[in-house]
Amino acid sequence: MDIETTIRTDLWAEISASYEVCDYRNSIINAMHVLTKILREKADSDLDGHKLAGEALGGKNPKLKVNRFQTQSEIDEQEGFTQIVMGLYRGIRNPRSHEIVLDTKNDADAIICFINYVINLIDKSNPTFTVDDFLTRIFDPDFVESQEYVAALVGEIPKKKLGEILISIFRERRALSSAKVKLLADEIIKVLSDADINDYVKVISDELQKESDQYLIILAINMIHPVIWKKVRKTTKIRIENKVITSIKKGEVIYGSRKTRDHKGVLGTWVSDELIGCFEPNLQDDLSNILRTKINDSDIEDNLYVVYYFLPKLPSIFSDIEDISFTAEMLRKLLYRGGKSINRDIYRFTNLRNDQWKSTFIETLSDLTDADAPSFTLEDGTPFLGKERNLVYEEDNGDDIPF
Repeated sequence: MDIETTIRTDLWAEISASYEVCDYRNSIINAMHVLTKILREKADSDLDGHKLAGEALGGKNPKLKVNRFQTQSEIDEQEGFTQIVMGLYRGIRNPRSHEIVLDTKNDADAIICFINYVINLIDKSNPTFTVDDFLTRIFDPDFVESQEYVAALVGEIPKKKLGEILISIFRERRALSSAKVKLLADEIIKVLSDADINDYVKVISDELQKESDQYLIILAINMIHPVIWKKVRKTTKIRIENKVITSIKKGEVIYGSRKTRDHKGVLGTWVSDELIGCFEPNLQDDLSNILRTKINDSDIEDNLYVVYYFLPKLPSIFSDIEDISFTAEMLRKLLYRGGKSINRDIYRFTNLRNDQWKSTFIETLSDLTDADAPSFTLEDGTPFLGKERNLVYEEDNGDDIPF
């Protein structure tokens, strides 16, 4: 038998050195090395020996299936094949690894040819998980945008594929919703290895270094955890932070709606307070000054931009009592000018606080609170607002238009 022409080229390359000097024992051991390598790669496993074979081929939902695994006959075939491969480790490889076995050429030819047969079957097997199949599930029109569903979905990704999946989602983000990319990224990043995080950071750094499409930047922001943002290349980081701050500076809200005027300021509305906390110190100062200017501005559109999109984030930006007081006074003026549409925003924010912000808001807005018939009651029982329902807009120095 000319074994070189009978078996796979990768298998021959592994065994040829020992086989050609008639070292048949090591030829068989080396052939098993090829089987192990292929099993590990296809099953995404670090195990060895019969445990590797069991993890890759065994169980109720094998990672590698040699058939459709639907009928009882197919299930029996899969189980039998699993036992054969496990037997190759226990009965063929292990004895030769731990003691001297005097194999003849005929022994080696027969065993190596059978290993070749097994490897070919495994090569044709259908892995349970593929990146392309997983991405198809993400684009599924019936994809459920819930944390529970996404956690279960991510739980099916082999650890070694997590980084590749996350990078693929990042590159395909244009076709996905902001909610979907955020859910997926948040869940994957929880279990990502340090090496995969570094790869992800490099991709982000490279792509955002020159990206100008506002929508793609928004989607990227939704996929970036604060810890990861700190690792992004400094030039890329400063570039995007500056774009965000410029957006916030231009941001205004159209009267009677929560939409930004002419799409100005849209990018700035997507940045979280956690991400802002990772901005470069000088850019954090710039952002604080811009928001401070908008709070103290007489322009209602500037005021409302802050209320609708930054009120919950302000405590992570401002800590000075003066800034808190200015914010409370801005809200008071808006309510007196007929801004009843913001009362629920103010209530939700105040109700969640238990600090200087809450006490300042309650005190500053006390003249707008109807203790007997409040609009809201805070969790601690404090009546909140109520008189704003009866206010109508009165022109103030001729500027602006009522809501």
